[in-house]
Amino acid sequence: MKDRFSLVFISAATLTGLCGLLMVAIALYAPTPLTPATAAVFETLKYGFTVGMLSIFALLGPSPRSRPPRM
Repeated sequence: MKDRFSLVFISAATLTGLCGLLMVAIALYAPTPLTPATAAVFETLKYGFTVGMLSIFALLGPSPRSRPPRM
């Protein structure tokens, strides 16, 4: 179970980081008035980054401290 969590967490972090880096690259190197196609790509990356950050917080948030004993 721990291996699956690590795989999902690393995948979410990698995709979130990739979306963030591509957004920064577009913001720095794209022409100032963005073309409609570039603006659509930027909005898609922004959505992916937001969903990725929310998924990372959700994965890290509720961690059980200790399990109750089974009866």
